Amino acid sequence: MIEDEFCDGRPPLEEVGARFVTDVTPYELNKKRLLNGSHCALGYLGYLCGYERIDEALSDPSLARYAEALMDEEVGPLLPRTLGVNLAGYKRSLLTRFANPRVGDALQRLCRRGSTKMPAYLLPSLTEAIERGLPHEKLTLAVAAWVRYLRGTDFEGNRIEVEDEMKATLQPLARSEDIRSLLGVRSVFGALGENEDFVEGLETALRGLDRRGPAAAIEACLADRFALAA
Repeated sequence: MIEDEFCDGRPPLEEVGARFVTDVTPYELNKKRLLNGSHCALGYLGYLCGYERIDEALSDPSLARYAEALMDEEVGPLLPRTLGVNLAGYKRSLLTRFANPRVGDALQRLCRRGSTKMPAYLLPSLTEAIERGLPHEKLTLAVAAWVRYLRGTDFEGNRIEVEDEMKATLQPLARSEDIRSLLGVRSVFGALGENEDFVEGLETALRGLDRRGPAAAIEACLADRFALAA
């Protein structure tokens, strides 16, 4: 998609498949929320599950179902219905791309700069879902996975090389017993820390990750059994 704003004529890019629109904003929103937001969620959950690339993560049936459900049930319903966009087809194409070993995005790369990516790509969906009273358990699990990743140690006790410009600020807060201290960083989380239902849900998701590991937490989330996972 290319916004049809040119100062001196328009190049014939439609001849090579480009599509011109008057406003790219809704198309950009679809990309950020679905592609980039899913990258964030799968990056942290996939890494904690022990995978190195996104195609490996998508070969895990639970993570594949999680990715599909995240898009279909929680992110997709928030997006505007843009003329000429087949949202279902776009979601399918993303899942196919993620699972393609020729692309093979490294999860460690997707996990970089979470303090920049999460507020730009995933947390807006979560905030909007909460405001509209819509389901957000899978988005919450993604945040819990990021928090667990920020602590800097995986479930095998191995060190995680966290690459984030806010690491010095966020890592000690992520390791704190009180998650509100981390959520109090408003430049990242906005007002999410003031929503008691969300705070409780995030604490439950973190307990599920810590006590049973990521695979069980994902299965519990898919079955709407967060409480049992805790």
